[in-house]
Amino acid sequence: MSITAVVLFSVVALFLLHGLWRVLVSGSGVAAASLAASYWLIAIPFKLMLPDLPLTPIWLPFLYPYALMAMAALLWLVCYGRFSRLGISFPEAPPLLSAYFLAQLTMLVGFVVLAWLFSWRTLLAYGTLPPLLCGMSYIAYRCFAFRLQEQASASYSWHWLGSGALMAPVVVVVSGDWLVPVLLDYL
Repeated sequence: MSITAVVLFSVVALFLLHGLWRVLVSGSGVAAASLAASYWLIAIPFKLMLPDLPLTPIWLPFLYPYALMAMAALLWLVCYGRFSRLGISFPEAPPLLSAYFLAQLTMLVGFVVLAWLFSWRTLLAYGTLPPLLCGMSYIAYRCFAFRLQEQASASYSWHWLGSGALMAPVVVVVSGDWLVPVLLDYL
């Protein structure tokens, strides 16, 4: 295994560990239950799509931790999110966990919504570039956490959420077009 492959795998593993750590540190039982439920919501379709591979539902959700966290964020949003015409707020949620989950969810929404505009390249990138998606997901989380420092409550405007959802897929598709050929030379 080359150094490049080890580095790329490490990015995915560290992102998964960071997400698990963020959920555990929050002390939120709802977040932990959402994460456990999201694992099963992702593992079952993998088993149905690949029935000949016996261990696929066990390890494949960990290869896509950003999808795992986005599904957990969707389940968590139902419990904690308060919607208004100004945006989404999380009055009872831990602030950094809300930033983390909302970043993952806006990225997923952006990749799905922009799929038709980029001829499905965003969904292709979502499924085939886990290290790049993990890096972009972490950057999105840091941007959402930075936004928390500017305000007293954990609330996000629709403009902020929309720009996050639109920028992430564009950055991933453009950087993926440039990075993939470069990295394939080193694998």
